[in-house]
Amino acid sequence: MVNSSIKTYSLSELARAVRQGITRAFPSPVVVCAEISQLNLNAKSGHCYLDLVEKDPSRDGFIAKLPAVIWRSRYTEIAREFMLQTGMPLAAGISVMATVTVEFNELYGLKLFIESIDPTYTVGDMALRRREIIETLRREGVSGMNRALPLPRLMRRIAVISSETAAGYEDFIHQLKSNSGGYIFYTRLFPAVMQGEQTEESVTAALSLIAADAELYDCAVIIRGGGASADLQAFDSLGLARICAQFPIPVLTGIGHTRDESVVDMVAALPLKTPTAVASFLIEHMAAADSELSRLSARIKDSTLRALADEREWLTRCSYDIQRLTSRRTSRAEAAVHRLAYTLRSAVAGRLSSSRYTLMERENRMKHTAQARLSADSGMLDTRRRAAIAAARRALARERDTLDSLSQKTSLLNPENLLRRGYTLTECGGRIVTSTSQLNVGDTIMTHFFDGNVTSTVDEIPDIRI
Repeated sequence: MVNSSIKTYSLSELARAVRQGITRAFPSPVVVCAEISQLNLNAKSGHCYLDLVEKDPSRDGFIAKLPAVIWRSRYTEIAREFMLQTGMPLAAGISVMATVTVEFNELYGLKLFIESIDPTYTVGDMALRRREIIETLRREGVSGMNRALPLPRLMRRIAVISSETAAGYEDFIHQLKSNSGGYIFYTRLFPAVMQGEQTEESVTAALSLIAADAELYDCAVIIRGGGASADLQAFDSLGLARICAQFPIPVLTGIGHTRDESVVDMVAALPLKTPTAVASFLIEHMAAADSELSRLSARIKDSTLRALADEREWLTRCSYDIQRLTSRRTSRAEAAVHRLAYTLRSAVAGRLSSSRYTLMERENRMKHTAQARLSADSGMLDTRRRAAIAAARRALARERDTLDSLSQKTSLLNPENLLRRGYTLTECGGRIVTSTSQLNVGDTIMTHFFDGNVTSTVDEIPDIRI
């Protein structure tokens, strides 16, 4: 049963009342800040139909959603200006500030008619989101970790994240292979989706595969070809930026920005604009290392040549000094040998002269004795005379043998003969050495052989007891 105290409307009356109320509440255009969740451009009519939403920051969901439309007469101008100012087309996922007229139609319901969109708000919102992500990474202490990694001196082993069919990837590989320096690069492709909703997940998976074998690569390269700036929103995500910031090897980016850097660019070790710019850097980096290696090689060669020249000069001086000292010591040794030889000759000559004189005296005495006996015993039988003579001759022969023996001994004592028989003569400080007790460690001694002399230094005197 219907309560008679409640006013009754027909549906059209209620719809008109709602329209009138909205018209009174919003008599003129208002500014609305929202995010585009869906966008459809009718190719036939040229009108653009959108869904504007406001997200709940505390949970994954919407707290408001309203349909909107941009008539063909306004869409061309709004889209052109938006692209000019932001570098991207109107697309889902973009936050906008729009001037709208609020209208309610009895048949089509509530709708917002967009009259203009302020591109600066979108640019500011994107920049704000980037700043918020970077600030989050700073608070976590990871924002500068990858940038702090030193670039390897040689960057030849390259892990590449890109779409396998992208023109940018083909340009990158072609430029590396055809470099004028002839440098060889080793690349491995980790295929990934580089635009659309799957970009973040796909690139994250590729980075995980590279990180598992990070020691095999010198750097990781994220590249993509040209495309709409809206396709780059995945590179402004906190999750992907966090992985790149903490990546164990340097990350180089060339993801096609023509305006602002993405968050991934901000945390990467080296952000570059395009794939070919990344290839150019790698080639220039290798050329710089090659040049440095050439300079170091030249310096090593020059230093080696200088060191060799110095050593040759030192050896020449040493050789001259050794020759001079050897000549001086040899002269002293020869003089000492001559003195010793003279002394020995004099001693031998004196000994021989004394022996001859003694022998002559004995011979004369024996002759006188024999004559005296012959005279005294002239009457003795011839046999006794002959026996005495024979005895005298035998005595004389013995004396001659004694003289010959003394001559042989004298010859053996001749220093030249002793040296020829393998004996040596050692001199220290001009004196003949006959015992190790005459020497000290460090003394310089001269050893005489029959055909030359040798100079040496006493390093050790063993304690030899016999």
